[in-house]
This record gives sequence, structure tokens and C-alpha cells, in this order.
Amino acid sequence: MVSRKRKKRSSKKSNNGLWFLIVFLLLLLVSIFLGYYFTHHTTETNMESEQIRDSLTSPLKQNASASQTATGVLDGTWVSEYDGTMMEIRGRRFSLEFPSINHGPLIHGRLKIHDHRIVFIYQTGSTTCNGMQGTYRFEKKPKKRLLFKVITDSCKSRVERMTSAWYQL
Repeated sequence: MVSRKRKKRSSKKSNNGLWFLIVFLLLLLVSIFLGYYFTHHTTETNMESEQIRDSLTSPLKQNASASQTATGVLDGTWVSEYDGTMMEIRGRRFSLEFPSINHGPLIHGRLKIHDHRIVFIYQTGSTTCNGMQGTYRFEKKPKKRLLFKVITDSCKSRVERMTSAWYQL
């Protein structure tokens, strides 16, 4: 009899372990699905709200031909004198690469240029400023230097970085 009780107990332990494993895997799959859904759903919602906001209250006119001719003005690689951040501008897209791996991932975004105004919109990489719009006045100086003056921007880290001098590589 003693051996039977031991066998029953050991089989209960293995069943409990199996149930624990199944529940754990289900919770893991649900959390991965929810994380993926909310990450992509939030990004799409932010982009839709940006498009609506831009069409209603953009400080820049939606004149495509003027914007396209001004876009190439800043194309290239720029380095910040503030902390060595590299900004790559290509058409209506930009990326920021930080000199320290501790600073965070690469930031990618869109930009709009009209006359001497530029609007930066972070799309990926920033935990605090994604989807936020920052409007600046820019001025190209001799010796391939570039200066930004903030017009409106609620992202403090971007204001701090962008208002330093930049030079072109």
C-alpha cells in the first residue's frame, strides 16, 4: 500500500508540472500577441492623428512643389557639436544616431521643409517624443554649419539637441 500512495503522489506532481507549463506558455503567447498588437496599433494611430493634425493646423503650407524643392537643401550627414550625434537627412526622412550605445536606439522620423522652416516628427526610437512635432527655423552658415532655432517643440530633449550647432561631413 505504501508504494501505491507514493506512485499516486508522484503522478500528481508530474501533472501539476505539466499544467503549470501549459498555463505559462499560454500566458507567454498572449503577452507577445498583446505587445505586438499595441505596439503596431499605437504607431498607426499616431500616424493617422499626425496626418489629421497636419492637415488642420500645420504651420507649413501643404504646397508640395515648394516643399520638394526645399527638401534637398539639407540632404547629407550632419554632426552635432552638442554631443556628436549624427543626423542623416535624405529627402523627407531623417535619422539620428547617438555616439554612445547607452543613449538608446537609432531614431527615425519624417521632416517637412518650407522656406527656412523645418518640422521634425520622430517615428521610431524615442520613448518620450514619438509622434510629437517640433518646428524650427534653420540657417545655413559658412563652413558647412547649420543652426536651428526652436519655434515650437514640446520635446525638451529634442530642443536641447537640435538648438546646438551642426556641421556637415
